[in-house]
This record gives sequence, C-alpha cells and structure tokens, in this order.
Amino acid sequence: MNYLLDFNACIALINGDPVSVRRKFDKARTAGDQIFISSIAVFELWYGVFKSSRVLFNTNRVVTANVSEFSRVKGLLWQDWART
Repeated sequence: MNYLLDFNACIALINGDPVSVRRKFDKARTAGDQIFISSIAVFELWYGVFKSSRVLFNTNRVVTANVSEFSRVKGLLWQDWART
C-alpha cells in the first residue's frame, strides 16, 4: 500500500505525539509499504523551520536523489544519496 503523509502527520512523527502515529508509520514501513510526503507538506515543514526562532537547531540536510531541483534553493543544505 502507498501512504501520502500530510504536514500534521509529519509533525506528529517529528514530535513523537501522538505515539499511535509513530506506531502506524513503523508498521507500514516494516510491511514494505511506500510512504510519501507531498511537495506542499515539504514546503510547510521548511517554512516552519525558517520561521522558527530555533533556525540553527532545526536546519538539517535534505536527502534527495533530485539534485537538479534542490540545488536551486539558495541556502538549502542537501545531500545526494543516489550518487555513488
């Protein structure tokens, strides 16, 4: 089965609350289901990071196989895991 996570599901996973979201996520992952995040949810997450007063704490690297898209975003830290 395929799952598309929205912004609220992503925040629940990040914060670990409610715990039921993490359990369902882990169950889906263990079952081999595919889990996706829409570009809109990704934007909302990054928007929240940069609006936060804890920007340095919140900024991490985006892991991608789509370097052509993410390399255009000024100041975004990314890492290409598809590159050998």
